Amino acid sequence: MKLVILESPYSGATEADIERNHIYLQRCIQDSIDRGESPYASHQMLTQALDDASPSDRAIGIAAGYAWWRCADAIVFYVDLGWSSGMVAALTRAIGLFKIELNSALRSAKVRTSATHTLILERAMALSP
Repeated sequence: MKLVILESPYSGATEADIERNHIYLQRCIQDSIDRGESPYASHQMLTQALDDASPSDRAIGIAAGYAWWRCADAIVFYVDLGWSSGMVAALTRAIGLFKIELNSALRSAKVRTSATHTLILERAMALSP
């Protein structure tokens, strides 16, 4: 199995956003497993023990998540819901260091990449709750 680090939106402006992102992450994990991968989503696991609203806990969690990158075959970004600031920071860190993949947990999505690493997702369907 290919070892992959998953990146997806996790927190949000409202409780509804947070719940949507947590449900979406479960879909991303299932999609990764369906692709024959062994996924790791530090933003799910580490927020169980650390307070994501605390800047110091958040910094520790991000550093702990990045520490696992050396074990990964790829960093996989799930971008159906857009890019969070944490995802953009992860992409900046990943460029040139790892194989980067963009996936959709939704069917009928297309991903394009340009030479300047501009990543665009064209959704062919809306996310249903």
